[in-house]
Amino acid sequence: MKQLAPGLWRLKEFPAPTINIYLAEDVLIDAGRTWDRRRVFAEIEGREISMLALTHVHPDHQGVAKDVCDRVAICGDVIRNMSYATGLPEIKEPPEIFTADPAENRRSIRKLANLKPATILPGHGPAVTDIGAFERFVGGLPA
Repeated sequence: MKQLAPGLWRLKEFPAPTINIYLAEDVLIDAGRTWDRRRVFAEIEGREISMLALTHVHPDHQGVAKDVCDRVAICGDVIRNMSYATGLPEIKEPPEIFTADPAENRRSIRKLANLKPATILPGHGPAVTDIGAFERFVGGLPA
C-alpha cells in the first residue's frame, strides 16, 4: 500500500494504479474487479475492515465487494426493519410518500434478495438477521 496522507492509503496495482482502491483507516473504499481478489486480500491482510464504501457499482469498482463484506448488505432505505407506528422491528417497504418509484424500489428489494445476504443493514431499524423472514417478505411483495 502507498500512504497518501495520515490514515489514507491506496492499494497497489501493477504495473500502475488504474483502478484505485483506497483504505481510509479501517474503511475500504471500492473493491476492484473480480480478478483483483488475491491482490486486495493480500493488501488488507491483518487489518480489520469495519466498512466497505463503494463510490459506484461499475464492475471495476465492486468486483470483490461480496467477498470483503462476507455477505453483509447495506441497503439504506430500500427496506426498513421497523414499524414507524410502534418502533418495533418489522421488515417493510418504505412508505410510498418517501419513494419516488415504488415499483423500482421493489425491483431493488428483489435484487437485494438475489445477493443472498447473511445480514442486511437497513437505514431504519435493527439489522435483519432472520433471512427467512426477509425471504418471506420478498415473496409477498406485489408484482
